[in-house]
Formats: sequence, C-alpha cells, structure tokens
Amino acid sequence: MTESSTIALNDNYNFVTTKGFFQPEISEFVADVYFKQTNFKFCQDINELTITMVKEDLELAPKSTVFSIYNTDKVCQLTARLIANNLNLPFYRVFGSKKFHL
Repeated sequence: MTESSTIALNDNYNFVTTKGFFQPEISEFVADVYFKQTNFKFCQDINELTITMVKEDLELAPKSTVFSIYNTDKVCQLTARLIANNLNLPFYRVFGSKKFHL
C-alpha cells in the first residue's frame, strides 16, 4: 500500500510523508550527502553510489515510511526513513554491525 501526505511548515517548506513508495530524488539526495562527508571514503564515484542507493531504496520502499522536508522549489532538504524490522537489511554497510536494529 502506498500513501503520501504533505503538511506546509511555512511559506518556504513542506513536510512530506510517503509510505511504500520509491522516490528517486531521495536516493540522489542521500548519496550526495554521504559522498560529501569528509570522514567517509568511497571506493566508487558519486554515480555508482547513487545507483547503489537506488537499488537499496527500491528494495526498502515497500517496507518503509520516508519523512522529508522540501523547499518551495521541491528540492529535498532533509530526509529520514523508518524501516519495518527486518534482519536482512544492509545496515552493516553503513553502521558497521549486523546487530543494529530500529
């Protein structure tokens, strides 16, 4: 089941909640944020990282709710993903532990 709702925060930002829905702009936003972190060194370029994020987000979409804030130009400014508990998700690649749970 997919759901989406938007709440205007003020004249400049909207809070958007989507459930069970893939959003390619979220994958691009997160890949860009990760890639620009100075304490993270990647073995791949930004395009490869974005492809990886898209694949993971496609897999996670049916099991998660995404909360995002967009500006009036509909550019993502902040995002968070709430994932249904699943021990097979790839958290170990980001957090360094297969035992990380929400």
